[in-house]
Order: sequence, then C-alpha cells, then structure tokens
Amino acid sequence: KHLECLKNITEYRSLLSQLRLMKAKHAGKAQGSDFVKINSILSSPLLASPDRALSFSALKNYNLIHLYCSVLLDKYDNTTYNRQKEWIMYLESDKTKFTDRIHTYLAALINLMLVQIKVGKPDEAEKQYEKIKNIFFSLTPKKRTKSLLDDFIGASSNYIVLFIERGNPEKSLKTWEEIKNFISFNKLNPYMFLIMCDNLYTMYFMLGKYHDALYWLNKNLNFKEKYLSYAQTIARLYILLVHYELGNYKMLRYLAKSSKRFLIKHNSFFEFEKTMVSFFENKIAKIRSQQQQVRIFGELKEQIMDLYKGSTRGGIVEYFDFISWIESKIRNKPFVEIIREKVK
Repeated sequence: KHLECLKNITEYRSLLSQLRLMKAKHAGKAQGSDFVKINSILSSPLLASPDRALSFSALKNYNLIHLYCSVLLDKYDNTTYNRQKEWIMYLESDKTKFTDRIHTYLAALINLMLVQIKVGKPDEAEKQYEKIKNIFFSLTPKKRTKSLLDDFIGASSNYIVLFIERGNPEKSLKTWEEIKNFISFNKLNPYMFLIMCDNLYTMYFMLGKYHDALYWLNKNLNFKEKYLSYAQTIARLYILLVHYELGNYKMLRYLAKSSKRFLIKHNSFFEFEKTMVSFFENKIAKIRSQQQQVRIFGELKEQIMDLYKGSTRGGIVEYFDFISWIESKIRNKPFVEIIREKVK
C-alpha cells in the first residue's frame, strides 16, 4: 500500500512538473504544441476523479493540475470554480491538521480568488482577498516562505487588476502601498516580474501619473529574459501612449519606428499593431487643434473597430483597453472616466 501511494504521488508530480514548465516558458499562456500536451494530461485517468489520488499530497497535486490547465488555456468555468471550493472545504474540514497545512490552505484561497475573478464573481474575490491578506499578515516572518510570498504577490497582483478593470485605480494604488514593502523585484520570477510591471504601468497610467507609468514600463522594456512575454511585446505600444500623454511628440515618430522593428523581429506585427504604429508614426504630427484631434482619433477608432469585427484574436485587449483610451481623446475626457462609464 505504501509503495502504491508513493507511485501515485510521483505520477501526479510528473504531470504537474510538465505544466509548471509550460507556464514558466510561455509566461502563463499555452502556445503551439502545448495544447496537445495539456489535452493529453487532462485525458489521464489520474484526473478522472479526486478518488484517484491516494494521499493528501496526491490530492493537492490533482487540484493544482486542473488549475494549471485552466490557467494555461485561459479557460475557467463553474466546474473550475466548484473544484476549488470543494478543495478548500476539504482543507477546512480537518481542524486538527489545519494549522500544519496553513500554507496549502492559503495557496488554495489564492487560487480560488483567481477563479472567482475569471468567472465573473468580483464581489466574492474582493472578500476573498481580505481573508487572504489577514491570514498572510498574521504569519510570522519565519512562516512567510518564498513560495507563499510569491503566491501572495500573485493574489495582490490579481486584486490590483480587478480594480483597474472596474475603473478604480485608487483602490489598486492602496493595495500596492500595502504590499510593496514585501516585494523584492530582483527576486521575483520573470513571469510575475513582468505582470507586476504591466499592472503598475496601467494603474499609474489610469491615474494620470505618467512619469510613474513610464518608470514601470521601462522596467518591463529593459528586462532581459530568454522567453519573450506578450507583456513585453505589448509594451512597445504602451511606450507610444505614455510619451504622447507626456507631450513628447517629437519622439513619437522615432519610437514608432523602433517599436515596428522590434515587433517585426519577434513576429508580433499584426494588423492591430500595424495600425497603431502607423498612427503614431504618420498621423500624430498632423494634430494642431482639438478639432483635428477629434477627427484623427475618430478615424483611428473606426480602423480599430473594423479590425475587431469578426476577429477571434482578443489577446491584445486583455492587457489594455485601447478603444477607451482613443475615446478619451475624441471626447476630451480622462481615460479613467471612460472606463468607469463602461463598467456601470
């Protein structure tokens, strides 16, 4: 029986290791042959039921494997949500072992919060984060392991995004102020480093603090890593927006050409990117009045909306609401106000 349990644990660990490697390699999103590998993992008899896990360790990995597949495929549903809730209920059911498993429990709460955000339960996610934060802050420094700290930073990052998307960057800023002293950016894994830089850029951009936004954007742009993240390619468009807001109009043509070279080199120069880069390279210099701004940005919006029609490529708008930014220039209103109007 003991040998059977050890074999069972090893089998689950092997599947989880494959998924962790994919997640680290492609910044959290499946690419190319990953989809075949993930489907193969999901079809494993080990994942047919939690009853296939013969120990606590195996059961923990069973739940993590399902979660990693959801993350890599960016596919979350009620099954994902219910599975995470059931795992937490299981952890809470045994109070005698609960204190020994506080790290596993906190990680499970963090994972559920991610799922709550993804399946459209923001109010639940907000309450969940408060619970996570209270538990984490109650731990002694010795108990705040690097793994647990990484998980907490990930949860805080998701919380920051939650309020960015709800048009409340002030709440995001408050969260950042609460956690920033816990973060050593030089110790973050590459994926989390880039995600945090991206979130902080967006937050400060929405707040109209463009110099702060540029600071975090430059951290992203200057980061050297073997595997290029989508967050790094989209940053080549962000740089155009923030310098426009800073009034550095003379730099935009040069920056647009630089972004174009980078995106072409990394096979990321699609129709949307072409449209945006061309706009900053050729159209911005023609704006001399508010009336011209309305007309030229109006034309850009029409071009972008035409690209979105019938398109299945939605990845770029997951990172930043370019349409709302364009509308803010047409209507001469702060970007954050446009976001708030859409959220209502």
